[in-house]
Amino acid sequence: MRRYVAMIALTLAVFATRETAAANRLLAILPLEVSQTAGKLSKEAESSLEEMLRDIAANLLTPQGWTVLTGETTLQVLLDNGVDPAK
Repeated sequence: MRRYVAMIALTLAVFATRETAAANRLLAILPLEVSQTAGKLSKEAESSLEEMLRDIAANLLTPQGWTVLTGETTLQVLLDNGVDPAK
C-alpha cells in the first residue's frame, strides 16, 4: 500500500511542476475505487488513505499555487455548478 501512495505522491510532484493556463488551480482527490481490494480495505482505512493523499497533495501543490479541495469543498463546487453528486 505504501508503494502505491509513494507512486501517487511522485505523480503529484511531477504534476505540480507543469505549467497550467488555468486561472484557478484546483485539485480534488475523489473517492478511491476499491472494488479490487476484495474487502481487505475497511471504510476507515479507505477514508484514511484518501485523507493521506489529500495531505500529500496539499503539501506538494500548495507552494505551487494550487488549492487541494476537501471532500466537503469538492461537494460544494459540484453543487454550485449544478452537478448532482449522487449520479
